[in-house]
Amino acid sequence: MYGSGISPRFAGRDILAGMDPIEQYLAELDRVLRGPRHVKADLLAEARDSLHDAMESYMDGGVAARPAGERAVADFGEIPVVAAGFQAELSRVQARRTALWLMLVVAAQPLVWGPLRPGGAASDPTAAQALIDRFIDTLGFVAMTGGLLALLACGIGVRLFGVRREVARITGVFTLTVAAGLVAMSSAMMAGVDGDQLWSPAGLPWALIFLVSPMAAVARSARRCLAAA
Repeated sequence: MYGSGISPRFAGRDILAGMDPIEQYLAELDRVLRGPRHVKADLLAEARDSLHDAMESYMDGGVAARPAGERAVADFGEIPVVAAGFQAELSRVQARRTALWLMLVVAAQPLVWGPLRPGGAASDPTAAQALIDRFIDTLGFVAMTGGLLALLACGIGVRLFGVRREVARITGVFTLTVAAGLVAMSSAMMAGVDGDQLWSPAGLPWALIFLVSPMAAVARSARRCLAAA
């Protein structure tokens, strides 16, 4: 029990009920949308401008402020319908961002593990390490190809076929799979390194800084992609 005798849930409803119809509508729309904050803020700002324009039009015709706001909201559309269109755009932007993150991190790995690595690339790998390295190269190629396809789907694909939230879902799953695969393969590669090399600056610390941490950021973007889908 609370001092006022009213639970926060019902108190929140009372607050919404006392709000301007347009701000109440936008607050409810904001609550159901998921995606990049700045894009969501832009969408809500555009919606607010359109609603106020419609409200002013009604007021110019002699309608009082609150009824004019209610009519503007009714004309704009029901929350589920409007939110579906906004959410499709948010998911597209998040998918594009995730694909770019994936491609940038994967593209940097040959440099990170080659000329930029202290001491240069590893020499005389074992047969197992050479096999894992080929798997990593293949997975990197798949990641770059998949990322490029996702970018095309979020760009040209939108113009040709419209916004599809499925693109965000596929991009999220694909990116999580690739990130997990690359980290697992690299861990297997590191497992074959002797103790001195493993704890040298070019060993495990290098992997944590330039592979695991960036891939964790990519995975976080992929999870947001799934949340927006």
